[in-house]
Amino acid sequence: LIWLEYWHFKVDCRAYGFPVAVRVAWEVFRVYVLKLPFTTTRKIRIAGFPDDVHYRPGSSDLQAIKQMVFHQFYSPLADCDAPRFILDCGGNVGGSVLYFLWKYPSAQITVVEPDPANFSVCKENLDQYIRQGQVTCLQSGIWNRKTGLKLIHRDLGAEWEVEVRECLDGESADLEAIDIGTILAQSGYDSIDILKIDIEGAE
Repeated sequence: LIWLEYWHFKVDCRAYGFPVAVRVAWEVFRVYVLKLPFTTTRKIRIAGFPDDVHYRPGSSDLQAIKQMVFHQFYSPLADCDAPRFILDCGGNVGGSVLYFLWKYPSAQITVVEPDPANFSVCKENLDQYIRQGQVTCLQSGIWNRKTGLKLIHRDLGAEWEVEVRECLDGESADLEAIDIGTILAQSGYDSIDILKIDIEGAE
């Protein structure tokens, strides 16, 4: 465990610089060891990336953002020829959308995220692009038809591990599902150039 935390600290130093990496380590210590909650988001700048990103201290947000922006998990898509419309299913806090905006600055993007807490941070991270009309955020869950969904938070699960399932008879829905065909029809485009799906088993 000590070796793993040291490895994370070294990666954080490369991603944010030493002073910020120390702050992040302290935030994790506060939340997981001292059990002191944070109630607001913080902003951070990742080396070489143009936008500040918001995250919840002690959550899985920074890990998700580092995967998308610093480690560039979607770099195999770098040769995609000027995509017009990108659909991000399972947007979490917006790290993947920020990466797509960085690589494809003219693309129109719709992002779907069911969890209200994740969705709130996602909107913070994408605020300027939402106001410019380049990004549309939908608090919903991807399903194969219109139906009510229940949110499932795993015990001790990371914030990116929120699942959805269809409501059982008599259950009240936490949110309404949306299908990919409906999103495409609402977008005004005739096709989806990049479709990213990371929806915790609902694929």
